Amino acid sequence: TEENITGWQSGWLPLDDLNDDATEDELNFAKSSSIRTVESNGSFSGLIEVRSVKFTTAPAVARDVMEILKKSEV
Repeated sequence: TEENITGWQSGWLPLDDLNDDATEDELNFAKSSSIRTVESNGSFSGLIEVRSVKFTTAPAVARDVMEILKKSEV
């Protein structure tokens, strides 16, 4: 029953680019986390794009991002 529900999680799931086997109507969910640094993109520089796909891997992804940030400090 509704009274038995103590909480829930919601959020967005990252998508992978369409591969050759997928059609435009199919959703192709990302299966692994990724970190991508963007050196320069128009008026922005030093951006880090982070995609974490699971709660269980988020701490490891965060540690990897922190290592990238430590190395980039001047």
